[in-house]
Amino acid sequence: MRGQSATAMSRRLPVHHPRPLLRSLPLPQCLLQLLLLCLLRLLLLLLAALVAMEVLVVAVAAVAEAALAPLKGP
Repeated sequence: MRGQSATAMSRRLPVHHPRPLLRSLPLPQCLLQLLLLCLLRLLLLLLAALVAMEVLVVAVAAVAEAALAPLKGP
């Protein structure tokens, strides 16, 4: 390739055009990401349920303590 200019040599190199992200992902990887997203949402829902149960237990304990306070006496 002697005698050719740098621009002529660069024309021979393949030009890489980046594809959009959604089109470049294969279908199984998209399904895997969807499954992971559903699992994450389920985990967050479970965490919210645990927090709600903890609040309920504390509220029931407070009501029970207030109800049993007169029985304890002074």
